[in-house]
Amino acid sequence: MEKGLGRRRSQGSRPLIQEREAYFRLVDQGMGCAEAARAVDISVRTGERWRNGRGASGRFKAVPPHREAVAPVRVGPPAATPSRSGSSRPGISIEGGAPTKRTAQHR
Repeated sequence: MEKGLGRRRSQGSRPLIQEREAYFRLVDQGMGCAEAARAVDISVRTGERWRNGRGASGRFKAVPPHREAVAPVRVGPPAATPSRSGSSRPGISIEGGAPTKRTAQHR
C-alpha cells in the first residue's frame, strides 16, 4: 500500500476573506482599528497590513493594500485660509516695507 496518494491540502493558514470583510465593515462603521481587529479575532498587525499593504523586505515583494484608499469626507464648511497680504495685528506687514507707527488708538 502506497502512502500519500490521497488529496493534498494546501499548506499554510487559510485565507481570512470573511474576517477581512467583517474588519473593513466595522472600521467603515466608525469602530477603531484595534477594536475591530479584536472583534474579528485577528491581530492588530494583520489589520494594519490589510489597511496599509506591506513594503518589500528581503525576499518578499511589496503588497498593495487590500482595498482602494478612500479620501476622507469633510463635514461642515471649508476652513478659511489666512490671507498672505496682511496680518491680524495692525502695523505688521508680511509684504515687506517699514512697519507703521502704532498709536494709542491701536493698542
